[in-house]
Amino acid sequence: MLIFIVGIFLNDTLICRAAEAVPEESNFTNLIVFVRFAGEDEFINKEYEETSVRKITDNSYNTAYYNVADYFQTVSSGKLRMNSVYLFDGGNSLTLSHSRGYYAKYSEDNQEGYPDTSEKYGRMYELKVDWSNAVMAAIAAGNPISGYDGTTQYSYEDLDKNGDGIIDAITIIYKNTTQTNISVQWGDPLWDYQDYTGLVTINTGTRTLNSGEYAQLTNGYEKAPGDSNGYLYKDANGNAIVSLGKVVHETAHIFGLGDLYNPKSQSPVYFMSVMGKPLSPVPQLISVKEQEALGWLGDENIPTLRADGEYTLTALGSGDSSAIVGYKMDIPEKNKTLYLEYRDFTGNGNPYDSQTKKLYKADGSQVDGINLQSGLVCYLVDTGTRFPSNMNYSGPKWNYEVLGGTYDTKSDAAVTVDKEIWITGQISISVTEIENHELTFRITGISGE
Repeated sequence: MLIFIVGIFLNDTLICRAAEAVPEESNFTNLIVFVRFAGEDEFINKEYEETSVRKITDNSYNTAYYNVADYFQTVSSGKLRMNSVYLFDGGNSLTLSHSRGYYAKYSEDNQEGYPDTSEKYGRMYELKVDWSNAVMAAIAAGNPISGYDGTTQYSYEDLDKNGDGIIDAITIIYKNTTQTNISVQWGDPLWDYQDYTGLVTINTGTRTLNSGEYAQLTNGYEKAPGDSNGYLYKDANGNAIVSLGKVVHETAHIFGLGDLYNPKSQSPVYFMSVMGKPLSPVPQLISVKEQEALGWLGDENIPTLRADGEYTLTALGSGDSSAIVGYKMDIPEKNKTLYLEYRDFTGNGNPYDSQTKKLYKADGSQVDGINLQSGLVCYLVDTGTRFPSNMNYSGPKWNYEVLGGTYDTKSDAAVTVDKEIWITGQISISVTEIENHELTFRITGISGE
């Protein structure tokens, strides 16, 4: 967790206002830092769809109908209440010591780029050092943390909500690029990803705080040539946001969630979790197993199946922290654990799984959702796995997979009323009813019948 506190620059009045500015209900702080590369112009006040980059960002993280904070509050049943704050340098973005091309692959058009894999990883570390130094310099210059427009200021202590001496999270947002000589591919230094660094250290006057988990992103704001819709979207109140899919995906990595696809982009989970294939522009929920791994669901929410019979589930993301939203059961002969959940992708579900979005393109047309089948979703995970990840796996031996369906996207994998799925040659599950946000299923074969 990254925290910046400069007590020497704060008078009693400012500290008092800072304490009042932090939402009382927040229990996690995400520090957003806008960064541009050497030689690049300022970008945070540039407007797209009549909205500045800094305001678009705050809409996306804090205030729009669909935003990062609301997503995690929804998926955690209120247990995670995030507030995103900002560090500026005299009201501007922070500037790095190297150009963008320095952190990109060498080409005839980018001769300052890295020539091979070894140098690539060296420059990936240099990039981490570069922005960390820029953050340290901004702190040393007395810049406070604040709201997106700089008017509301916060105490740096608020960056460490759990008091462990580590800043909760940092999000580095690089200036969007229009440079055609820069090529960025998966795993490159400029790719969107999550990582860890302890390079930022801040003495608050009473204790030392260090950086920890962070994510870096480069968002798009402009319309692509020939694209009437562009990269921005608006909610029903006209708030412009970026596409939240990758933003939520990378932020979820900060909490420990793994990728549910492999380097070949194969995913046996796909649309059933934002960590498989995030939907754009508004992402779907993570699965019940992932929520359990993060401590957002417990045994009272995911009881263990011990006998044949009928059982009822509440739709995932209902907001009821006491509801049963999943069931689980070990299958020793497979060394797997079965997880079951009810996903409602209709307009009656939660706003993130729902495929009827109150979201609009730049031309004013409503965003179309993907056709995902609602019903009972069945997962198998290697027994004993806390955080599922398919990054080092391939079919048929996946670490975490969704059963059923005919499409690779798993869009039709959910089991509907009067349909049956066989988990093993002995265990079968059939859905008997779906009504009022609840699904009832019958399972047989547990007791050997």
